[in-house]
Amino acid sequence: MALINCTECGKQVSDKAAACPRCGAPVETPPPAGDGEAYAGTFPDMAEHGAALKKYAAEQKKTKRNFWIGMAFLAAIIIGSCSAGSGKNSGPSAPRAFDSSDALVMCQMALKRIARDPDKAEIPYVVDHGSGDEAYFAWGNSTKMARMRNGLGLDVATTASCTVSKSQKRITSLTLDGKTIL
Repeated sequence: MALINCTECGKQVSDKAAACPRCGAPVETPPPAGDGEAYAGTFPDMAEHGAALKKYAAEQKKTKRNFWIGMAFLAAIIIGSCSAGSGKNSGPSAPRAFDSSDALVMCQMALKRIARDPDKAEIPYVVDHGSGDEAYFAWGNSTKMARMRNGLGLDVATTASCTVSKSQKRITSLTLDGKTIL
């Protein structure tokens, strides 16, 4: 004999009683938790329900297993990509060498600094005409012109040239409109 709660008054009642002794409500005994096969004769659809529950539980187990397999695979990929560079050169990477593009940026910034209106100065990309340790850039008639504002605030084309020592990482000469700045 087990005690269950009455569906009407909520008091505890024996599951063997026909009605609640307090309120008189009929006692409804729920089937025990299980697969429903024991009640197949009493409740014909419970056998099908039990089979469906077993199938659903198996699918959930398979889904959960596939999820964890996928997570393990993803973790392996992440760990593999993180450790891909860990060979002989696993230490910090060497800084990249100072090249022509660094020298061009250095020249562009220097020309913008000496302009009357640095925000409006346009110093376009030009090709490095230097050789060896020297990078040489020229803005003029045969290449793209640099554009800067004059004393009246007008945007005008200007000529410029810049030489950079790559080994020293500094500008060695700078001219603007034929006047030597450095």
